[in-house]
Amino acid sequence: MTSDAGADYQRVVRDALDEYRLTNFAEAYALFEQAHQLQPSARTWRCLGMTSFELRQYVRAQAELRAALSDTREPLTPVQHSEIVTLLDRVSRYVAPLEVRTTPSSASVVLDGQPVTGMLTVNLGEHELYVRADGYRPVLRKVLVEGGKPLALEIDLLPLVAADVSAATRSAAEHAASQPPSAAAPEAAHYLSATTKPAPRDRPWVERWWFWTAVGVVAAGSVVAVVLLTAEREPRKPEPGTVGGITPALEGRW
Repeated sequence: MTSDAGADYQRVVRDALDEYRLTNFAEAYALFEQAHQLQPSARTWRCLGMTSFELRQYVRAQAELRAALSDTREPLTPVQHSEIVTLLDRVSRYVAPLEVRTTPSSASVVLDGQPVTGMLTVNLGEHELYVRADGYRPVLRKVLVEGGKPLALEIDLLPLVAADVSAATRSAAEHAASQPPSAAAPEAAHYLSATTKPAPRDRPWVERWWFWTAVGVVAAGSVVAVVLLTAEREPRKPEPGTVGGITPALEGRW
């Protein structure tokens, strides 16, 4: 490394440590990445892993911390090595292995927008899983991962033809349930809580009785003759019924 490159490296590291001390972890990570590109080593892996931990990127932190233990360039001191081992143990509580088995087995799996294959290690919390295959109805599912607990999922995709038939069956049942009992199939009647047809109003009283059919007024003697004709009461129609830990400090240990 040239003297200019070495000076750049030291300056970037110093700025990264300042941002880390101020808890500006996103800025610190960006600067540690630059330092790692200039001069990769176990020390830069260590700083990246510890900053990822603070950013709660536990899967990434796990990979970076393991790299810090194995990289032979500028190896860690015994104290640093012990700290990283302790931190890795803590990280393991915040990640979990995830296995997704699909039918058909050729289906593609996308986790949080990224294609994945085989056994995965994921951060704890909620994730979005999308599984698709040609000729099958895709599945979109929310997955809740608990730290340290392996999770295995079985995803069976439904062929498009069967899916369409199933959808048509549900649609027909919903339509039948929306019809009055006279129009709905007998087996669908139990979906109804009451008829949708409003009950008819009672007929007016004057329509159920016959009134005077003849009224004669005789002027002579102011005698009024009244003839009242009555008829039988018309039968009333029945009412319709109802159907029933502490992160090691970076400062001073670079």
